[in-house]
Amino acid sequence: MTALLVLLVVSAGPLEAARADYQSGALEAARQKLELLLYPLALEAEEREAHVLLSATYFALGESGRAEEEAIRALAVAAEPLPGNDEYPPDFVAFFAPVAARNEARIAALRAARSRPPPLEPPKVQQPQSPAETVPEAALAPAPAASPSAAWSIVPFGVAQRQLGKPRAVFWAVAHAVLLGTAAASLAGVLSLRGGDGLYAPSDAPAARTLNVLWVAGAWAFGAAWVASIVDALVSEP
Repeated sequence: MTALLVLLVVSAGPLEAARADYQSGALEAARQKLELLLYPLALEAEEREAHVLLSATYFALGESGRAEEEAIRALAVAAEPLPGNDEYPPDFVAFFAPVAARNEARIAALRAARSRPPPLEPPKVQQPQSPAETVPEAALAPAPAASPSAAWSIVPFGVAQRQLGKPRAVFWAVAHAVLLGTAAASLAGVLSLRGGDGLYAPSDAPAARTLNVLWVAGAWAFGAAWVASIVDALVSEP
């Protein structure tokens, strides 16, 4: 059942998986997922929420300087207060509230940089060439790059999508890592409960039974996710 819940959280997306890690107290896992996800994000709402979650994670880890930097970046995306619910603890809400007033100039500069169009390159002046220096364009054209082999599609942890230029590389990396980690941790727990005779003590039997179910379910879920990632790498558009 736990493995199924983990699979549902992962399938909802990396941001929701990071949110679940933060709310359950797995702060290092939340930080790793958010740092992988954050740069860049296409949707402003997700980008702001990811900055806020990373700020809350840094704050909970005692890294107040980095927490304030992420809060500034969140306010540069959208100058909105934290939502009025119990998602964030009161001490973080109190930390976040004065950040905007304390860093107005920095936030304004980041917001202006986000809205500024990229600079245009000046046109290049082509010098006339003598007939002897003229080279056919076909000779100057670079050779087409060889496309990656489809054999990459069987590699898990998002490597296939990254090598083949397909989307969802981060999603599959997180999904495979969480499912395989769940199975491995449950199996390690089962083995640690066995006595020297290979049997479980009566008091350990319920825990061993639960861990057996978890590692088997986690292994099957990892196998299913692996097959799904292979299909995704083969059929999805770049």
